[in-house]
Amino acid sequence: MRFNNHTKLNAPIDHIYAVTNQKERYRQPGPMKRDRAKRDPNKFCRYHNDIGHDTNDCFALKDEIERMIREGRLRQYTRQSDERREEDQQRPPEIQREVRTIFGGPHVGGDSKRAQDRYAREARQQPLTNVMHLDQRPRKLQRVPEMDITFTEQDAREVHYPHNDALVVKINCGSTQLWRVLVDNGSAVDILYFDAFKKMGLNESDLKPAAAPLYGFTGDSLMPMGMIELMVSIGTFPRVSSIMTQFLVVDCPSAFNAVLGRPTLRELRAVTSIYHLTMKFPTQHGVGEVRGNQYDARTCYNNSLKLTAKDATSRTMMVHLPDQASIVVADEASIVAADEASIVVANEASIVAADEASIVVADEASIVAADEASIVVADEASIVAADEASIVAADEALIVVADEASVVAVDKTSAGAASKASIETTSEDFDPREVDEVRTGPVEDLEDILFDLSSRTLKIGTEIRGPVRASLIAFLRANLDVFAWQHSD
Repeated sequence: MRFNNHTKLNAPIDHIYAVTNQKERYRQPGPMKRDRAKRDPNKFCRYHNDIGHDTNDCFALKDEIERMIREGRLRQYTRQSDERREEDQQRPPEIQREVRTIFGGPHVGGDSKRAQDRYAREARQQPLTNVMHLDQRPRKLQRVPEMDITFTEQDAREVHYPHNDALVVKINCGSTQLWRVLVDNGSAVDILYFDAFKKMGLNESDLKPAAAPLYGFTGDSLMPMGMIELMVSIGTFPRVSSIMTQFLVVDCPSAFNAVLGRPTLRELRAVTSIYHLTMKFPTQHGVGEVRGNQYDARTCYNNSLKLTAKDATSRTMMVHLPDQASIVVADEASIVAADEASIVVANEASIVAADEASIVVADEASIVAADEASIVVADEASIVAADEASIVAADEALIVVADEASVVAVDKTSAGAASKASIETTSEDFDPREVDEVRTGPVEDLEDILFDLSSRTLKIGTEIRGPVRASLIAFLRANLDVFAWQHSD
């Protein structure tokens, strides 16, 4: 990005780059256009990491520093008069756009489980005696005078009661005034939703990779698109506090534009009160405050409910059938249709049917079909229901019917077989053949063997002869007690 006008600096750009390149994220410069063989080998650019010109003469570095200054960074290197210095540092950047509405993250202890366990164990020690990781303490914070932060009933005078509203505020994020920002003490990360990200004029190329997913309280996980660091300013001039905030950018529906979590609240040293719907924080000019917008909070709550209902509705389909017949589709049951139509009717609830159509019938769903009523199922199937519902399937359709339903499979040449299969239900018996229930008998005749005077008999085959018959009878006589001769046995 090239700029025609550049901010006056109080230090050379090579010095600024040498001091800040480890703390600030500089974009990778493009390659030098001039042939390397024709460049001056005595000049070296640390920004390009190549020969050809000095770092202080690098136009690409000058434009990059200007871009960062306009984003609210590197302000300490701009040249300002002594009278305006304090005011200009506190005044928020000029607002270029507004975003009012939109239609787990990295672990502070480290990415490894061992580092995270060590981070948790450190909290057991007294903070004054904890000398571990002194090099990882937070960078020096802005000096502010000691002051008490208190809430009184005066802070609650403009709040509509009773309420159970969230703390929803507006902030200045870079050069954008961002509305509908949720202040969430329970969030371990700061979140910027992708729709707001795009409306702020940011590009996906600005994102740094994010290694860890986010987790909700239900255990659902979401992988962020990436991370981006932006200047966040809150408060009303001159009681304004500004910090660099690392947002995780996520692409999912939300009624909010962003979420301020514990990392930002900690850096701001902010104190929130849901009762007063106010957030207060220390500044150079006294205690600053941001009041929640109850209209935005309630609107976002309603929109969140609509998003949840819409997500549920997207998985639910209503099929209206003529002549008082309707099928309510829900997640609990499924009607799956393959080519040449398979239909399963069971427990008064499920129908699996027809030509790539997906229909789900819940257990409580009812299908009302009058005599000769027509029910149209999917693209190329029709059902005519009558009386106790028999079903005739054409086109080699398979029908499985449970609970007083009958199954009739008809060949392609049967009645009603055509490219559009018809399924009829009547009370007639489609198989008039007489059923001869023949009960199979034993393979040989049996004879009764009387064992004692109490009429206890057993049957054995008449084809058993000789010693085998005598041995079998003797064996049975010796084991009469194993048989149940009466109910008490």
